[in-house]
Amino acid sequence: MLCGIACLATAVSLAAGSPHLPSAPVSRFSAPPSRITGRVVDGRTRAGIGAVRVRLDDGRAETTTAADGTFEFEGVPAGIHTLIATLEGFAPSAPVKVAVEEGTDAQVEIEYGLGLTTEVRGTPPAPPGVPPPPALGVAELSGVQIASAVGGLDDVLRVMQQRPGVAASQDNRNDLMVRGGGAMETAVRLDGFELPTASHFAWPGGAGGGLNLIPSAVIDRAAVETSGFSVAFGERASALLDVDLRKGATSRVRGLAEVGVGGILGLAEGRLPGGGGRSGSWLVSARRSILEVAFSHGDSRATPSYVEVMGNVDLPLSARHRLHVLGLRSSDALDVTWSASGQKDMDGDQDLALAGVSLTSTWTPKTETQVSASWSSAEMLLSEVEQSMNSFTNHSLEHFLRARAEIRQTVTPAVRVVAGAAMKRSDLDFALQDGAYRNEWGIVVPAVRSTWAGQWTDAAAYAETILQFGRVRADVGVRADRAGTTSEWYPSPRARVEYRPASRWRLMGTVGQYRQDIPTIWIGSNIENRALDPVRCLGWTAGFESALWPGVQLSVEGFSKRYEGYPIDPSVPSRVLISAGADFESPLVGKLVPAGLVHADGVDTSLSQRIGRALTLAVGYSYWDVTEYNLERNWIRADYDIRHQGRVWAVWHGGSRWTASALWRYAAGRPYTPYDVAASIKARAGRLDRTMTNALTYDDYHRLDVRAERLFVTRNAAVTLFGEVINVYNRDNILMYDWSNTLKQPLPIYQWGITPVAGIRVQF
Repeated sequence: MLCGIACLATAVSLAAGSPHLPSAPVSRFSAPPSRITGRVVDGRTRAGIGAVRVRLDDGRAETTTAADGTFEFEGVPAGIHTLIATLEGFAPSAPVKVAVEEGTDAQVEIEYGLGLTTEVRGTPPAPPGVPPPPALGVAELSGVQIASAVGGLDDVLRVMQQRPGVAASQDNRNDLMVRGGGAMETAVRLDGFELPTASHFAWPGGAGGGLNLIPSAVIDRAAVETSGFSVAFGERASALLDVDLRKGATSRVRGLAEVGVGGILGLAEGRLPGGGGRSGSWLVSARRSILEVAFSHGDSRATPSYVEVMGNVDLPLSARHRLHVLGLRSSDALDVTWSASGQKDMDGDQDLALAGVSLTSTWTPKTETQVSASWSSAEMLLSEVEQSMNSFTNHSLEHFLRARAEIRQTVTPAVRVVAGAAMKRSDLDFALQDGAYRNEWGIVVPAVRSTWAGQWTDAAAYAETILQFGRVRADVGVRADRAGTTSEWYPSPRARVEYRPASRWRLMGTVGQYRQDIPTIWIGSNIENRALDPVRCLGWTAGFESALWPGVQLSVEGFSKRYEGYPIDPSVPSRVLISAGADFESPLVGKLVPAGLVHADGVDTSLSQRIGRALTLAVGYSYWDVTEYNLERNWIRADYDIRHQGRVWAVWHGGSRWTASALWRYAAGRPYTPYDVAASIKARAGRLDRTMTNALTYDDYHRLDVRAERLFVTRNAAVTLFGEVINVYNRDNILMYDWSNTLKQPLPIYQWGITPVAGIRVQF
């Protein structure tokens, strides 16, 4: 979808106001208050650096340096205090301790390297462009790493596709295919609230789509758990995408503006007065796409656009209670002209909204509770017009009301317990229409005409015990879900065991049962699908990770997954719907049969090596074997059985503030069913060869992406120039074959060709 886009990214930080510490009781200031004054300087040139945030005591107060690098904190009580300097897009400085005496001024100078690493009395961390070291069971990234990841297009899901255990479906989409699982099998949490999807132009019920709707500028941390996840979460069978947003500044109002692949972004943040002598914060962002500008040139017949707004408030009510509020709204539009004559067009709109509130309470050092509630809405209106007549209509409106209560209790230093309950109320309204037609298998697909509204309530309860005895940790839990569609209870026991035989080694194994909910669009297509049980998945993993020697980290993990009860549409009897949602295809189905079986086995490996201070290399390799059993009673290769996957990163962070990175990725060709040429010519439409289902494979996929950045520092600003080229050697990677009646043969449809990206980021 983004093929051929050349983008200019500009980020401008804006700051105003003056810093003050939170109010404190008068009794604490029996002596005159003190001040901390100082200057942040470049470690090489000794020049002052402006627009740097300086945090006091882990965010108790915050200020921004003037153009010459100077800063000041007033009303500081006597004692030992900690200062940390940060600049958006760069790693923070090492903490600097300052001793303050009553009624005096303390002066300090902080040396800040600014070269994407810090050089302030500490070991520099990895540059943001470097893939984080391999870790068992989880891929975790910061917002800065997402923004600077080569080939990621500032999209958290596309960057996660580069991690071990995760595969991409195609260049046009950011789906997460986790260890043989489907595109709809990843749950999405944003600041702890469940989100219907994480993308614009999303497939109903899936995490992926055309482009992620959470910009990296607002992300603090994002993680995908690939080795199973806690019993606290259900509804999905493969993975959990957990995103934490940045909290706003706690000193004064700040802002940021950016133009890039994701569109035009504006962000503002600031401080809120809180209880218990602590400061709260607020943050709000808005983004509008520029895709319609890029797609208006060339031969593209699609015109996509979107707009999104999100914000959060984090407020301490007292020393015990903390309130968090989140809001999000996005709106997508897509106009497609399939034919040059304009006789066949598609128009679509998709709206998403989320509002949530949570209260975290620390009652004692050993007891913490959290209660939360959220409301989300997803509406889609998609219609296809052919020769002035509607041939396809999808109007769906879905509202979800969720509530959760959880308690975390430390019983002893070696035993902790987590228990909770959750509820989801679903209110659905569908108006769906699709005419009858003969599909590529030569089977007549009945017409879909469904106008239906319904409601149901799902409930869940879970408990987990975390045991820590010496070098062994065990997490054992069970979850019970009551599906409102079937009024049945479904248990899901899960366990994880870790053992550290030495400081440089960690071994881990997991086993668990997971449930994949039936997508609501399938129920809307045919009400009889409401009786389907959730898909059952039994999975296990076993692996190890090791720091073999300083600068080197290795991880190896094997997995096995067994699915039962996966739906199959009789109109395509050879296809198990684990592959649904990984393309921009119609989500409508007929009456489904829960007869599909899927087996997924494989191993994921990753090795990371730091060579000195300037160079980091990382290599990843995965072997997957995914097969499925269909209505034709055959075991065949699954649509996304990607047997071999490889990734090689190189990141150089040298002198003169240059950073260069490259990523080469490889994927063995996935299986496909060829066309029956004779039958297609006779039918004057593509007809697949049913005797060759997934018997052939596409050519192998591979491409090279490169990126370079250069940092310039002046007295008033920090400027980063970057350039990136996707698919440097312009590899023709085949997405699929499409039948041509004119040429009487199948023609390849290719994925992205060479795509340049360039930009500038200015901070002051």
